[in-house]
Amino acid sequence: MATIKKIAELSGFSRVTVSAVLHSKPGVSERTRQKVLQAIREHDLHHRLIARNLMGHFSHMFGMLVPDISNPFYTELLDGFMAEIEDRDSHMICQPTRQSHEVEVRTLETLLEYNLAGFVLAPTHQKESFEHVQKVIAAGRPIVTIGVLPGIQTHIVDFEDRQGSKKATEYLINHGHERIVFLSGIMNSPAARDRTLGFMEALLERHAPFDDSMIARTDGRSESGYHAALEMLKNRKPRPTALLCFNDVVAMGAYRAAHELGLHVPTDISIVGFDNIRISAVLGPPLTTVSIFPDRIGRAAAKILTAVLDGNGRNRILREVIPTELVERGSVQKL
Repeated sequence: MATIKKIAELSGFSRVTVSAVLHSKPGVSERTRQKVLQAIREHDLHHRLIARNLMGHFSHMFGMLVPDISNPFYTELLDGFMAEIEDRDSHMICQPTRQSHEVEVRTLETLLEYNLAGFVLAPTHQKESFEHVQKVIAAGRPIVTIGVLPGIQTHIVDFEDRQGSKKATEYLINHGHERIVFLSGIMNSPAARDRTLGFMEALLERHAPFDDSMIARTDGRSESGYHAALEMLKNRKPRPTALLCFNDVVAMGAYRAAHELGLHVPTDISIVGFDNIRISAVLGPPLTTVSIFPDRIGRAAAKILTAVLDGNGRNRILREVIPTELVERGSVQKL
């Protein structure tokens, strides 16, 4: 209304007349219409009108920020979210942050300028996300984080990273593997931290050999997984009998490294992934992995946001924890 009032003052017509022109209603003479449009052009009010009109549309939209949209985990998470809101006449703006805190901050601040219904955030860096998430909360917008942000109260969909990684490591130990290498994720990532802790915890509880050289860093992408696996399989003596991977995408890179070295999965090297994205079932051989149900995570985030918007969770923190499940396929050899 502020923009309509301004145009009315500048053109000399009433707000009702200006509104009729902007919405192409009948009963307005061509001369009047042209004068109103001239006032808009002369005072450069186009962008404000566009923003005003978009606000109504965006009030039925959600914003989702994810580190890497090329990772099928996040596309499957988005699929689950969209399936849950399809009956609400709502839509989603999904923006990748390219695992950059700076991009995450800029994108979230830009989206806050519009009247979005709510946000889903999968933060790359846990500690650095505090300040800009606080801005969303202060603006009165509901936000669901994928995982916990310590020291800040958001609605949460969490999954058992540590327990899942521990479960996968125990599975390898039970299959006779002692020389296990963990291809971990990006530094400071909460998921990488918890999955590394689960790996270490399982080894220590089973009195299995452990030292720092059994953990290699990746950035969570296939290419990085390939290089890390290549390094470990070529240069580590004796060679590992198993690779536990931060996610299924890293495991795909490990498959490629094994193939290039002439190693067969699982007879020469066993590989376990994490996430259970759809493609893991059609690798050759199909990948044994820890499922954290990305589709279910997306649905849970949508349910929480819609519950808050419907008034069912306005005065309390909503949280859902998705349990992990080991999916046994064909990529692990029993020694």
